[in-house]
Amino acid sequence: MIGKSTVVTLVVALCAAAVSQALGYNADVRERMIVRNLVTAKLVDSIRPVVAKDVGPGYGIFDYSEGPIGFGWPLVAASRTSSSCSIAMLDSGGHLLSRSRVSDWPLWDSAFDVADSGNQPMCETHNIASSPVSNKVCITWVRTDTNPMPGYYRLSSDGGASWDSVKQLDWPAAYGGDTVTSFHVSSLYPFYDGVDRLHVVAAVHPIVNDTGFIMPAGIWHWCPDDNPNWKLIRRAGCAPEHLAAPVGYNALYACRPSGCFVDADYLLLTWEQFDSANVDPQTNLLRAGIHCAYLGGYFDTVRVTEPGPYSCRFPVASACSVDYERAIIRYEIDQVAGFSPLGQGPSTYNPVVTRRLSFPKGIELGDPDTIGGTTYDLQACGPARTVILNSPGHGIHAVWMYSEDTSGAFADLNMHYNFYDYAAHLWNWLDPDFMQSGMNAFPYRTGLGCLSADSGGAAIISACNPPPAPYVAVEDSRERQLRVLRPSATILRGVLFLPPVLLSPPSSLLSVDGRKVMDLRPGANDVGHLSPGVYFVREAQAQAQATRKVVITR
Repeated sequence: MIGKSTVVTLVVALCAAAVSQALGYNADVRERMIVRNLVTAKLVDSIRPVVAKDVGPGYGIFDYSEGPIGFGWPLVAASRTSSSCSIAMLDSGGHLLSRSRVSDWPLWDSAFDVADSGNQPMCETHNIASSPVSNKVCITWVRTDTNPMPGYYRLSSDGGASWDSVKQLDWPAAYGGDTVTSFHVSSLYPFYDGVDRLHVVAAVHPIVNDTGFIMPAGIWHWCPDDNPNWKLIRRAGCAPEHLAAPVGYNALYACRPSGCFVDADYLLLTWEQFDSANVDPQTNLLRAGIHCAYLGGYFDTVRVTEPGPYSCRFPVASACSVDYERAIIRYEIDQVAGFSPLGQGPSTYNPVVTRRLSFPKGIELGDPDTIGGTTYDLQACGPARTVILNSPGHGIHAVWMYSEDTSGAFADLNMHYNFYDYAAHLWNWLDPDFMQSGMNAFPYRTGLGCLSADSGGAAIISACNPPPAPYVAVEDSRERQLRVLRPSATILRGVLFLPPVLLSPPSSLLSVDGRKVMDLRPGANDVGHLSPGVYFVREAQAQAQATRKVVITR
């Protein structure tokens, strides 16, 4: 039997060998392996953080509180044992990390520095979490203007009224030899469990000769009460010659981890991980899938999504209590790989999906539910944030960055909200057109926030107003708009939804042998009577025909 220390040593040696091997490959292979971080657009001086507070669990009737001008990217964490909530936010330049607090709704305390002058994040790498059983709060961030990137955290035990000093988070022993371990802009996700212990899930990557590589990437779990503090969850990568394309901006081969506690001693962790051979032809970028791991009486990992002609991104996990299912993961199905706000491909109608999990003797996956949609890639930078949250006895809150604008300007950007009601066993705001599911949480244009819940189980949602403009300027040409307005068909629980732009003139659904199965109309088409399998949507256009593949599942 191989001892635990021997296994860790072997993993470290293999990681170092893979990176060293990459250095000997040609320029194209090496370019695909290099980390590419692109900071998103800066905020304007008139920006301010705003918080929406529901009057009750799942009501969707919000009261609003506005914070100080000159701060944005606000992330909120409410105390479960008092009426206060803490906010971590950046200055309007997007560099300096500050905190505030709402202890007497709707009044904000003054803003105070979180980071010191030598460890500011310099972009949106911050995160925040509060304990479900006490007044503890944790803020994490990664400093991005140095190499390797270090991680930091600060703690409060009184709901954000006072804070301990800044502490540096040690890097895990992920690599050996001359290979240096670094955190990343997508790295740190903190959360507390049911017995008040702090956990941090992190993504790391190797640096060799001052150059960062996307793989072998590592997903690690840290808990100050464990010995050792760090535990390796997943080492992800491939042979460099098998990496068919880059992963795009602000990503590693495995990154954006998040986690939650299922029971006191049981954790669920999830992350996005790219497929080395699944390349999107529109952007020449790799597509990603969602993976998860269960830590408790046993250790198990599973892939949540199947490979396909789409990319699954931005997973966030939460506990839940639906029948025998005890956890839920929310993610986005991106029709075109890459971040459209950063110029990587067009804006498309992307479903926002949840999938519940149970753990009888291993991870078992429930059916996916589409709870909304968006044309705005949910996150172009930064780590996973709390956007789905269990309120015990009430239901599950979910929020996401929402827009229907496919021109690239995202003029209607808002934080969309939906709620799964445990008593009714359904999501409150669903529509046959998944893009219309959910509701706006704010009465004006907002974005870039997260989710928490107060001691009564009501949702608290943060955002900034106005959100920053897209990094890439919008072209005014009608030709570009038409290219952008051609999202793929989407399957939704036995319904094939086609945006109206695809249906002039009418389209039809074909079987794999080319036979016409049915005519298609604008909007929702019932395909529940058809056998599962691969079909093709034939779009009749003015001067030609286009065919798109869809997969019908039960």
